[in-house]
Amino acid sequence: MQPVLVATLLASTAMGAATLQELSRCGTTGITNAQRANHETAASAEAAAASAGLTTRANLIINTYIHIVASTGAKAKAVADKTVANQMSVLNGNYAPSGISFRLQKTTRTANSNWDVDGDTRTMKKALHSGQYIDLNLYFLEKVGTNYGYCTFPQGNVAAGDGIWTVDECLIRADTMPGNAGPYGEGKAAAHEVGHWFGLFHTFQDGCYGGDEVADTPAQATSTHGCPVGKDTCPSLPGLDPIHNYMDYSYDSYYEEFTNGQQERMHSMFNMLRKGV
Repeated sequence: MQPVLVATLLASTAMGAATLQELSRCGTTGITNAQRANHETAASAEAAAASAGLTTRANLIINTYIHIVASTGAKAKAVADKTVANQMSVLNGNYAPSGISFRLQKTTRTANSNWDVDGDTRTMKKALHSGQYIDLNLYFLEKVGTNYGYCTFPQGNVAAGDGIWTVDECLIRADTMPGNAGPYGEGKAAAHEVGHWFGLFHTFQDGCYGGDEVADTPAQATSTHGCPVGKDTCPSLPGLDPIHNYMDYSYDSYYEEFTNGQQERMHSMFNMLRKGV
């Protein structure tokens, strides 16, 4: 058995029965007024820093913990260390232009037939979560509902210690890791979900006149599926849909960039909401 190809191992499971078209790229939804207010605060701080000739974008190094959760020990072990290393390499490549890097601290492998299908995540996180609120925990499961993944946004007033794992999670299907087949098998689902971990919204959030709270992201009415070059769902507003943006829903092969504003916002939100907890 080739351990790198997680999809091969999962083909006989319920997860393998779902086609790519039946799954949503991301299950992160429900933007709150408080989350929008955090963006407004960050934008004001960025504008003040720019006016003063300062930068808020110092390089960030994020300690990262990878948790492989499967229904059996054999399936968990089938996600090899090489696959994890390749996932870290893809993630670092995606975020390098943003001045953000990820340093793997530990990989865990757990057999639990409830946790592996996105069941009882509270107990799972309590058992597996490592580090502090500034540290990234990625949980790779066999199934994440009807999605390829989802991740919580950072928030203020998080209690240190046990309070951290209750509000911090990034769950991603294991068959999105590098070496898998299909348009979402290059490891870039993690880039999308980690964008949420830093506080970014979807580029199509609330349509043409809603927005992701980042000034240089073109307006976009609907999520992108596939790679429709020239897509423009807000023709009366500047710019084409940002189909190459990690926070849209395009295929992995089309994911290429964050805007300068998104890069700045990730640093701002991290420093404002995660650092120091």
